Amino acid sequence: MPRLTRTACCLVALIGLCSSGCALSPWPPRRERFPINPLPPHASVNDIVMRLNGNIEKVTSWRCTNVTITSRGAFGLPVSLSAQMAVEYPRNFRLQVSHGITGNEVDLGSNDERFWFWIRRAQPPALFTAKHEHAHAALQRMPIPFEPGWLIEALGVVPLEENEFSVGSDAHNANRVYLIRNRVSPQGQPVKMITAVDVQRGVIVEQSLYGSRDQLIARAKLDKHYLDHASNAILPRVVELDWPQANLGLTMHLGEIEVNPGVVSPHMFAMPQGTHQVIDLGQGARPATAARDPHWADERE
Repeated sequence: MPRLTRTACCLVALIGLCSSGCALSPWPPRRERFPINPLPPHASVNDIVMRLNGNIEKVTSWRCTNVTITSRGAFGLPVSLSAQMAVEYPRNFRLQVSHGITGNEVDLGSNDERFWFWIRRAQPPALFTAKHEHAHAALQRMPIPFEPGWLIEALGVVPLEENEFSVGSDAHNANRVYLIRNRVSPQGQPVKMITAVDVQRGVIVEQSLYGSRDQLIARAKLDKHYLDHASNAILPRVVELDWPQANLGLTMHLGEIEVNPGVVSPHMFAMPQGTHQVIDLGQGARPATAARDPHWADERE
């Protein structure tokens, strides 16, 4: 057999083998679709919230150690990054972002006591932190408006309260409705949280946070939903985070997601120690108990 023909046959055989599940395959495995169960036409707030909570209540925590990130905007971050992320009700969150050559690049986190924010390329390259009760003072000085309560809600582990919402429609998309709620920020300012729901699929596709002058503070877009068979919960594979005021955006493509993983190492939600200058933005501040919104709940009903 001529060498070219043998080579072609080997190539065809290799392609056939890989298309059957070979680890060398460059194509990702096909994601299973979840059953489509549209909400009824003109669904009430109660209908929508019950459907969403039916999914949220299946998930108290999740983590992913295989996250691919592309960055946009400020701080000069490399375009392509890798990360691990975990979230656990009510206050635990961690996003650790790194680059193969430069090492750690971003660390966002929150635990029961405090929250923190660090970007290697920020000026100064310090770890900014505060206790939750001092958030009203800290968020005025943070490089980005990192509100862990909003982000943890956006990542789908906090049940919704029906009596908070009004409903708005989308004039351009009949399959989308908006759940609108008014809150008070940790700084004591009125804010508006808008949750966009795809009524055809019964999933949240966007969470936005607006200030008192209707300026966009933060937005999370959720896409590529799939059914997790272990928990029977529907989760997104793509999470896009934007902080327009800080000109910072991250698009995260999640690999295998472990839902309700049980005992999580305490180090996952521990603030990093010893490697950065630490600036406590809440130091000296008095707890703003009057400004705290009771809806930023500490216990899952």
